[in-house]
Amino acid sequence: MLRQHRLPAVFALLVLLVCAGLTMPAFAHEQSEIGPFIVVTGWENEPVIVGERNALVLQITRDGAPVDGLEADLKVQVSYAGRTFIGNLEPTGESGWYRVPILPTVRGQYDVLLTGTVDGVAINGTIEPEEVLSASTLQFPEMPPDNQTLADRLAGMADEIQTIQKLAIAGIAIGIIGLALSGANMARRRK
Repeated sequence: MLRQHRLPAVFALLVLLVCAGLTMPAFAHEQSEIGPFIVVTGWENEPVIVGERNALVLQITRDGAPVDGLEADLKVQVSYAGRTFIGNLEPTGESGWYRVPILPTVRGQYDVLLTGTVDGVAINGTIEPEEVLSASTLQFPEMPPDNQTLADRLAGMADEIQTIQKLAIAGIAIGIIGLALSGANMARRRK
């Protein structure tokens, strides 16, 4: 009788383990085919948050085998909104894996362009790793203002300062005119 009860318990435990395995977090690495190479690209620390030091990670294989020694052959250009950053491939110590240190400063989608020549094969391909998220995604309990909000506030303050400067100049000019008129009035009284 005890054996009949153990079988469902073992089965339930197996189902629980399989379900737990299915709900494990997955890293958002993108796989691309560039020439004869398969390039898997992602971020060293995910999720990727604005203002946090990070690194792009790339795994490069050819015919299923890791490709080492590409740091001198491939150039990495990271682009965002017309701006570019040239990064250097650094071997990670794991065969076929490289990293490119970067500190993303703006949220959104970054493009990674790989160019160069490997074993006489020209490489030229663009990859889109996981999107960079705003720091507000993880901030708790209060969110400091982001860079854009601060820039907007500074622009507003600059406009206010200009207005104050104009009013101060007008006040000085009116004061000088008042002093001149007062001086002229006093000169007339003395005569």
